[in-house]
Amino acid sequence: MKDLTKQKKSAPWIVVAAVLLCAALAGCAAPSPGEASSDADETKAQTSAETDQNEIIVSDDAEVWTLLEDSSWALEPTLLIDRRNGTYQLTLNEISNYIGLGRFEETDDALILDDGQMRFVFKKAGDVLEYDESASYSYTYEAFSDGAIFRRISP
Repeated sequence: MKDLTKQKKSAPWIVVAAVLLCAALAGCAAPSPGEASSDADETKAQTSAETDQNEIIVSDDAEVWTLLEDSSWALEPTLLIDRRNGTYQLTLNEISNYIGLGRFEETDDALILDDGQMRFVFKKAGDVLEYDESASYSYTYEAFSDGAIFRRISP
């Protein structure tokens, strides 16, 4: 204990040098103004993606489909279908960072979504789509399961 009381104070120039060094390091670590992104850029990134050198864009007037059954998710899985340019966007739920963007193909009895990583197949039945897990290759984070019904809620 006695040794602690005998310790000499640091020289004032060392304290000043340490403060200046900390300030310089903080200035170097701060982001430059060119690196800041706007909300518009983030929104555009969520609704478009580059696939096979063709930009995938889902327009504002796309059809909106949502999961019919009640679930415990705050954000229900949602499917946007843009028939004008043959594109789709699929969001699963609040814990998934997956946003499926790609082109779809439609047959008389099925809607097939494929973004190159995942493939979702829905059987068409009137105004509803029924998820066909056996024909799909995807991992839906339990957002919806085989036989899940999506209904169209806008145009």
